[in-house]
Amino acid sequence: MKYENIPPIPRADAQRILSAGPADRLATAVLAVALHENDLDFAQDYCLRATAARDPLVRGNAVLGLGHLARRFGRLDQNKVEPIVAWALLDDDQYIRGQAEAAADDIQHFTTWRVRRSSRRADA
Repeated sequence: MKYENIPPIPRADAQRILSAGPADRLATAVLAVALHENDLDFAQDYCLRATAARDPLVRGNAVLGLGHLARRFGRLDQNKVEPIVAWALLDDDQYIRGQAEAAADDIQHFTTWRVRRSSRRADA
């Protein structure tokens, strides 16, 4: 995987991509929102909504985006974010788990709370 600069995206474009865009564009859009959007509530909601995508790259990037938001803003809605990150830490997909680990580390470093880490899922 190589690093590529992710520029800001207009909010209207981001919303359109979330609603009907192809997975590869959404995978980038969610990071653009997380890295550049100045409205935490909008950005957090966007990332949380993107965690429901079918594509694992999108879901992984959405969870990673939550970590970026913790770093940028120093806070997140724990009641909304923690269950998603905790679940992603146990996902079957290695990419999603890896991005969740990075997000959990950022959340724990930049906010006042700790992400719940469990050794197995409740449905397993």
